[in-house]
Amino acid sequence: MKKISNEIKRVILITLLSKVFIWLCGYIGWQFFHSIIFTSNCINNSFLQIWTTWDASWYLLIAKSGYVYSLTFAFFPLYPFLIRLLSYLTNNFELSGFLISNFMSFIAAIYLFKIVKLEYGSKIAYKSILYFSLFPGSLFLSALYAESLFATLLIVSFYYARKGEWWKSGIAGFFSSMTRPIGFLIFIPLIYEYFKQYKITKLNKVFNIKKNILFLLLIPLGFALVLGYFYTLSHDSFIYINAVGNPEWNIRLESPWTTLLNSIKYINDSDSFILYEMNILTFGFNYIFLIFFIFLTILGKKYLRNIYMIFIIINILVILFVFSALEDSIRFSIPVFPFFML
Repeated sequence: MKKISNEIKRVILITLLSKVFIWLCGYIGWQFFHSIIFTSNCINNSFLQIWTTWDASWYLLIAKSGYVYSLTFAFFPLYPFLIRLLSYLTNNFELSGFLISNFMSFIAAIYLFKIVKLEYGSKIAYKSILYFSLFPGSLFLSALYAESLFATLLIVSFYYARKGEWWKSGIAGFFSSMTRPIGFLIFIPLIYEYFKQYKITKLNKVFNIKKNILFLLLIPLGFALVLGYFYTLSHDSFIYINAVGNPEWNIRLESPWTTLLNSIKYINDSDSFILYEMNILTFGFNYIFLIFFIFLTILGKKYLRNIYMIFIIINILVILFVFSALEDSIRFSIPVFPFFML
């Protein structure tokens, strides 16, 4: 059995301490605000309540009952499948999701350290772990959301791509595209990296392509298999498109200025003063972060490899043009790990 290095032990310790801090903050915040905002999403009076609100309830529904409603098809199956699988041991779906999310966030931190160390050395790698662990959106890495699993699979896929181990990269990418729909888009930066490593810059270099490029095709294959699975359940070729297009999710093609106006509208339509204040904080914080995110992207052109820049730009475009409001921009930026390299 391979011995765990001191560096990895430090990464685990940093991640654990940050999680304890987040758990305490979550518990204290829950005691003050849950009766005002989250009552309708509660499952029981337990610590797990904190981490099972909003989208978590949909993942739990799928894990317990499958894709029983049309709206559930907006969520990809790998994360709820793992919850259901572990529940056979724990006999508790909520606990299973909590354990999976937190365990995978440790794996994400370890591989983030590895990939940053590969690029810039240990000193910057430790800083990246601190940024990743204390990032405001890191609370979702403890919740019953797919972000933790998704971030782990993305980082693993990029790490092995940089090392030229394409079969490992392809397998991780395959599962990432079964976790979140945007997962299949990592095919773009990874195929770029493949061409760069094999120096395929011109048409006459096409003979440099090896059979191992086929492993990258696993990434779009995972996405296609999910859509095929959805079709076998619903017999509707457009079930996923119809599900994500439901107004419930605020997901549709919009211009960035329309997204801005929609966010302002949601704030003004708040039913109470408390929700009005909360929405101002939520949208305002997300706007500030998004501007900061774009600024770092411009700055990152000088420091980051093109494989990471392509990945960042894809995610910014998705946030700006696909979501009709920006209340989740911090959450959806968590898996954009190159951000934590800067």
